[in-house]
Parts: sequence; C-alpha cells; structure tokens
Amino acid sequence: MKKPTLAIASMTCCEGCQVEILNLGKRMLDLFRVFDLGNFAWAEEKRERPKYDVALVEGTPLTHEDFKYLKELRKKSKILVAIGSCAHLGGVQEIKNYTEHGKREKVKYVYPKYQRIQNPVVVPVWKVVKVDYTVPCCPIDKDEFYRVISDLAFGRKPKIPLRPICWECQTQGYDCLLQKGEPCMGPITLGGCKAVCLRSKRFCYGCRGPLPGAGPQIKKHIKNLEKLVGKKYLAEVMETYGAEDDFLKLEE
Repeated sequence: MKKPTLAIASMTCCEGCQVEILNLGKRMLDLFRVFDLGNFAWAEEKRERPKYDVALVEGTPLTHEDFKYLKELRKKSKILVAIGSCAHLGGVQEIKNYTEHGKREKVKYVYPKYQRIQNPVVVPVWKVVKVDYTVPCCPIDKDEFYRVISDLAFGRKPKIPLRPICWECQTQGYDCLLQKGEPCMGPITLGGCKAVCLRSKRFCYGCRGPLPGAGPQIKKHIKNLEKLVGKKYLAEVMETYGAEDDFLKLEE
C-alpha cells in the first residue's frame, strides 16, 4: 500500500516544536515508517513532493518567501495542521503588534537600515490559509502531537478534549495559583499540556489559546483578573504568546 506523504515545514519561530517531534525518539521513527517523508530539514534533506497528504506548519509567516511557500503548501496538501503557538496564535513575535508606538518605530530603533527590513503585521497561519487541525502549546506536547498525527496517518479525525488547563492542574493536585493572587489563565485556556507550567509553580499564560465555547466564562474571568492584577499587567500576560486578541475577541 502506498504511504501517505508528509511535510514538516518551519517558518519564523524558535523551532522548539520540531525539537519535540525529535524527542519522540523511537515513536518518531515509527511514524516515519508510516509516512513518506518529504520536507523536514531537521531529520534529513528531502526533496519537495508534488503533493502531500499531510503538511505540518510550525511558526508564523513573516517574509514574502514565507507567505508564498505557505500558500503553495496549502494548495498541494490535502490536510494542513498548524503546530505550536506561533502557527496557532502568532507566538512571541506577535508582541510587536501590541507595542505602544507601533512596529514601524520599533524597527527603526533596532535596525540602522530599516527600509530593507520586511516588517509585516504578525499573523497566525489560519489568517493566511485554511487550517484543518491545530496542535497548540509552546512548544507542542509530544504525546498529544503523536496522538494527532497517528490519527491522521490512519484516516481518523483527531480531537483534543474540550476541557480547561484547570482540569489537569487540579487532578494532579497542584496548588491553585489564582487563590494566591496570580493571574492564571488556566480556567479559560484549552487543556492538553499536562499543566506543565502549574507543575513548575508558574501560572498559565494561555499559550494553548482560548477554550472553545467558553465565551461568557472568558469574559467573566478576564474582568476578574483585571481587578486582581490590573489591565496593563494582564495584557502583558496574554500578549506573551500572541493570544491577547484571541481571548478578547471571544470576551467581547
């Protein structure tokens, strides 16, 4: 039987999600026996395939070349999956969209010959092309990724359980940082990361994006957090992974 073809493409990001794919170890090799691997520079040099059954995209498109390649990849892929917060939400680099004096002034400060710098508004992948599935988080959770890509390999529709970070946090017995006055986004953020930040006694920054269908709950929680830590600090928390606009559009 002919193997399904797979591309793992990377744009502007730290490439931590690809590191997590490598961290699958033997399970990664098992996946590569199932798929005909095309583009995945971290594994080995492969030629582009004319068509892909599944294309995984990490990072955000920031250059003309990125936008062009992303659109081409979408056209020749049956299924396109955004992996990681950069592709899903815009990532850390989206912070420049929120800067007080605008990204144009910031680029002048950083680069002496700023006219040559491509400086577009940072957008997640879904604002450029159609995304069929998303594996959220920064970086992705390798076990969740393995479940999703395994489902796709065998023609199943992958699903991420619709429950908040708090479900994982409390079932593991971690301390509730909200009760200690910290601006945790856990009640309104999609779970699936094993509450790794809470395990390390760090509050949730919302890097997995809003919990689908939780609009009224999101509005209430954000209002409570604004009272707790102030609007400015809360905005900085949500902006860390480019998620502020994603939460606020549901909060309106």
